[in-house]
Amino acid sequence: MTRPLLVVAVAGLLLTSLGALLDTAAFLRAWLAAALTGIALPLGAMAVLMTHNLTGGQWGEPVRRPLKAVAGTLPLMLMLFLPLLFGVRVLFPWTGDLSGLPEVVRHKTFYLNLPFLFARFALYALIWLALAARLSVWRGDRRSTPASAGGLVLWALTTTFFAFDWIMSLEPAWYSDILGLIFMGSALSMALALPFLLPDVYPDADQRPALEGARRDLAHLWLATILFWAFVAFSQYLIIWSADLPHEIRWYAHRGQGGWQWLALAMMTLCGALPFVAMLPARWKRRARPLAVLAALVLLGHALEFAWLVLPAYYPHHWPLGWRSPVALLTVAALGLLLVQQHRLRRPEESP
Repeated sequence: MTRPLLVVAVAGLLLTSLGALLDTAAFLRAWLAAALTGIALPLGAMAVLMTHNLTGGQWGEPVRRPLKAVAGTLPLMLMLFLPLLFGVRVLFPWTGDLSGLPEVVRHKTFYLNLPFLFARFALYALIWLALAARLSVWRGDRRSTPASAGGLVLWALTTTFFAFDWIMSLEPAWYSDILGLIFMGSALSMALALPFLLPDVYPDADQRPALEGARRDLAHLWLATILFWAFVAFSQYLIIWSADLPHEIRWYAHRGQGGWQWLALAMMTLCGALPFVAMLPARWKRRARPLAVLAALVLLGHALEFAWLVLPAYYPHHWPLGWRSPVALLTVAALGLLLVQQHRLRRPEESP
């Protein structure tokens, strides 16, 4: 698959470069949604690795190597944010004249300012890279358990504020403490879905019956993560709907009209309702192919989720049909898969 992925990646980079030349603002908006989708995977993979380091169990042994390969794409995914850092004045309304923004935004300037934004992003990157190095993502099969407890605390704090910086501040008058939990749930769900797409990790039960129990346990953990994501996402909506405050309701109003409501319906179906119904019967957890199809649909749903979180901030009244968003997403996916494939090919089999 290396050659097709390379062709897609090169073609995607050329098309996104063309899109940036034609309309820089539209390119940056589409690239932000794609970059958030891309970085969620290595972040989720690191959290799953640290959780398995602390808890143990056979469920994590078959997926340790592919999850390390996914976590190894972290430097690339961080580099995807470089164009966004150069284009922050186009992306964030609080970087310009504040006179047209609500009064509450002017009281947030101690946090919403460019030097502090750059410093926070550098801090997140350093912490995540240090955690990945401590997990021996790029150094063979050594397992580092002592750093996992504190690492999970740092991971939760940094991912929460990262979501505040790159999603919530797109509409700075709006705020929600739950958004960080939603981002964490999405990252974990995506990371747990990816191993089911790799046929050499969990083949059919008749080929490697010993892995059936591990696959079933991982499917249960994945289902719990999906339920967590659905719970916190619904909790945010319920709290804001109950309060009925204009500066909070406006965020959902932008995402419930002009075609965005259909994207929200597709996202909730693919990320929540469909996997919940599909994984209730025990027979689905015994076969690799149904789980692989389900994992692909869940990953697509989370890609739609990040588009739904980001793009209505710029297009509140309509869903703009264009090629920049799908091309940006395909480019990020192809680059990430290339790195994952190269990482898995050069690593020896791990011995726990």
